[in-house]
Amino acid sequence: MFIHRQTLAQFSHLSITLHWIIAGSMMGSMAIQYYAVYFAEEAVKAVLFMTHRSLGLLSFGLSVFFVLLKSVDRRPPVRDVPQSAMGVYKIVKYSLFALPSLLFISGWLIFDLKDKDFYFFGHLIHAPDICAKNLFASAEARLHHKLLSAYAVVILVGHAGAAFFHHFIVKDKTLWRMLPLRVLLPKTRKGDVFSKD
Repeated sequence: MFIHRQTLAQFSHLSITLHWIIAGSMMGSMAIQYYAVYFAEEAVKAVLFMTHRSLGLLSFGLSVFFVLLKSVDRRPPVRDVPQSAMGVYKIVKYSLFALPSLLFISGWLIFDLKDKDFYFFGHLIHAPDICAKNLFASAEARLHHKLLSAYAVVILVGHAGAAFFHHFIVKDKTLWRMLPLRVLLPKTRKGDVFSKD
């Protein structure tokens, strides 16, 4: 399927925007949950937990759209990854695709298996009740949710570290290509993702 150069540029800008919104919602959700559990006063915990769940839903929905967008984006795959690092690159890539969904589903199951109501954005959205009450399975879902959260922190820190490695050590355009500022720029720059140089 032929996709025009300008369409590819629009895909790139949309991908960059989604990248930062998903990253922000994931990190914000985990930070809010950590603060709510260990530091927040009881009076505000309910609001913080609601915000945590709502950001989880946001990152889940946008990540699904992001994966669908990538499935129709026909740009060539990344070529400048050394063969020795390709395995790690793929693990991080597919982990970042899957984690928002896995975190959301495991978090939802914690409540659904307890037969408790699960709301997002106040009481605007109510998650459907699907599973029968099973407290043991709910505890298992909670454990998996915590393990996935810890894994997400490792992947996100590693992903950010790789970006800084490219910028300061390799000195290529990888970090520049993903900066939100690029979305606002009317033209590509020399050495940018759509430049011939």
